[in-house]
Amino acid sequence: MDGYLIDIKDRIVLTDYFDATQLGLNVVSAQFFANGIDTRTTGLDVVLNWSHAFSANRLTVGLIGNVNKMNIEDINSGSLDPTIFSVREQYFLKASAPEYKMGLNLGFQAPKWQVNASLTQYSEVTILGWEAYESDDDFGGFPGAAVEAAKDTYDPAMVVDLSAGVQMTPKLKLTVGVNNLLNAYPTVQDADWTDGGGYWDSVQMGTAGAYYFGRLGFTF
Repeated sequence: MDGYLIDIKDRIVLTDYFDATQLGLNVVSAQFFANGIDTRTTGLDVVLNWSHAFSANRLTVGLIGNVNKMNIEDINSGSLDPTIFSVREQYFLKASAPEYKMGLNLGFQAPKWQVNASLTQYSEVTILGWEAYESDDDFGGFPGAAVEAAKDTYDPAMVVDLSAGVQMTPKLKLTVGVNNLLNAYPTVQDADWTDGGGYWDSVQMGTAGAYYFGRLGFTF
């Protein structure tokens, strides 16, 4: 079990969009990296493992978890506030460190075969969609009502992975399985307002749905 408190001064972040129409480069807007903010992140990591052997078999259980909170302590914007790091960019930064992630890993291993299952629980994530910009002309001042209307909330979700392997010969092993067995997807958003223009932004649980696989392993 590990607890942590991390202070970062002058953290490098990607700024919001600046008006670039006056530069004569046929560019509407521009972003750049800057030592723009100070953050404090506190959290707890937990890893618990248990195993039991009986005859030639082994059962393993693993429980892992992370609880995390990031605060933006200061925005070093000078006269550029709020463009340097608007409310929308703040939401994106905080979404990169979700409030929690929990996992349960189960495994059973026999002399010639094994089965593994994992359950991963992802926390809720909230970001601001593009419609926030349509609500305020200064690219960042967002009145409270505009922020509430612009929120894209991804509900908590669980992903289940399952695999099984068999030792066909002393040197050849076959494994089959499925990632995201229940075909879980993030909460669907308005495609006109997501960062990439699809039904989802880039979220931790992924957006590919169920994925089936098979592989052969050969030992020389």
